[in-house]
Amino acid sequence: MSTICQPCSKLVINLLNQYLAFCSPFAFFIYFHINVQIVDPGGISNYSVTHVDWSEGKWHPRSYRAADITYELLRNITYFNEIVHIASDETRTVTSTPCILNGRKRPCFLFARKFYPDAVNNLLKLFPSYTSA
Repeated sequence: MSTICQPCSKLVINLLNQYLAFCSPFAFFIYFHINVQIVDPGGISNYSVTHVDWSEGKWHPRSYRAADITYELLRNITYFNEIVHIASDETRTVTSTPCILNGRKRPCFLFARKFYPDAVNNLLKLFPSYTSA
């Protein structure tokens, strides 16, 4: 999920029509983000608002189970104010980019993904106390 400017939204509509003619809609969000970044780097946010845990180094990000759901997990997810990327090649180069919105450093993540179904009840129990803190 990204934030884009109005002219870029027109580009996304055109890209969507072309993309759907030849490709599966599954990965469109990646396709349009890359294309908008190429056409107008200033017209799209420099980060995703969705937290994904790639720390396991696998093909897919980590999925959270019910036992993983804690107040600290939610606090940590919303605490990030920079994105750290570790290259997947042999150099393992680390780059760090602050999350900037309208020229100000902001928290990076508003959402998280990859929760197993058994985590839902724990999330629902914890969410009211987290949002009121």
